Amino acid sequence: MPRKFSPEGEAIAAYGAATLVSLKLLVICLQDNGSLEHNQFPEALRRFLEISKFDASTRTLDILNQLRLSLLA
Repeated sequence: MPRKFSPEGEAIAAYGAATLVSLKLLVICLQDNGSLEHNQFPEALRRFLEISKFDASTRTLDILNQLRLSLLA
């Protein structure tokens, strides 16, 4: 069952989704023109997550991990 958000919550969710898609497309474009090797960015995110697991909020780490996983798919 979909969650109901306040108008502010919907705006934040839409902004987050658009940002995620934009970053994913940027990574794909960089890979296509040879500026970024395949899986280079997800691997960098993985290393960052390992290093930052005590310094960043759980929510931030979860979002970055979701981005990493979406780039691996």
